[in-house]
Amino acid sequence: MERIGGIVECRDGLVRIGPYLVRTDTAADLPSRLQQALAAHAAGEPVSTKAVPVALPEGDGLDADVRELVQLARGLETRGAG
Repeated sequence: MERIGGIVECRDGLVRIGPYLVRTDTAADLPSRLQQALAAHAAGEPVSTKAVPVALPEGDGLDADVRELVQLARGLETRGAG
């Protein structure tokens, strides 16, 4: 159950930051865009309240979701954001 709770928390954070991602450079990779979005959020920039899908897995199921979130985390870690 702890694993599912962690995934839900990660997804909740991505849903909240998603609207800021649409304002970032779409040519950049997701970890870079996420860092830009977090800076915009911290600066209090206004955004839409519409949810934006982020880091969606290619497959179905919990394991596919975990793989996608781990890949994102590793991408952030290599940039010193983790």
